Amino acid sequence: MPPAAILRECFDYDPFTGALTWRVRPVAHFQSQARAEWWNRRWAGREAQGSLCSRYGHRQVTFTVRRTTYRILTNRLAWALVHDRSPIGDITRWDPRTGSSTPDNLRQSTRSQTARDSKRRKPGLKGAYRTKNGKWHSRVWVGGKHRHLGTFPTEQAAHDAWVLANVKVAGRFFNAGYLTVFD
Repeated sequence: MPPAAILRECFDYDPFTGALTWRVRPVAHFQSQARAEWWNRRWAGREAQGSLCSRYGHRQVTFTVRRTTYRILTNRLAWALVHDRSPIGDITRWDPRTGSSTPDNLRQSTRSQTARDSKRRKPGLKGAYRTKNGKWHSRVWVGGKHRHLGTFPTEQAAHDAWVLANVKVAGRFFNAGYLTVFD
């Protein structure tokens, strides 16, 4: 990620809407005066919405400064512009349904916190696993190890035990796969 000073030369950020717009960039960013004039005529003042880079709705902005090409996720870019430094770890949204990159919707997280915040991508309740004898069990990932939470008669009971354990472990970085207790 480039230094925050270069990011401020390239982008304007509106903290109320989370919108990124291209600024008139200095000639030093380009190989020639003509290239700088062409780029600024075409892009300066326009929204830097970025391209879709994943199936989960993440967007990235690509730009070149002094022959170095940067590809930065828009969440990370917004965080860097607000906090005047590069983020450590992942940047996730408190409410991913909005898609908003406003400062109050962005948070720093570790990779394990981001994983706990993910939605279930297969049928069934998150955290509930069927055993060979037809019962259900659940487990939670803590400190690099799985902790068995017990065996339950129903899928819902196993899921409920998993939810309670994850609320204790992950706090606000927890996503049960639907509206959680924090929504």
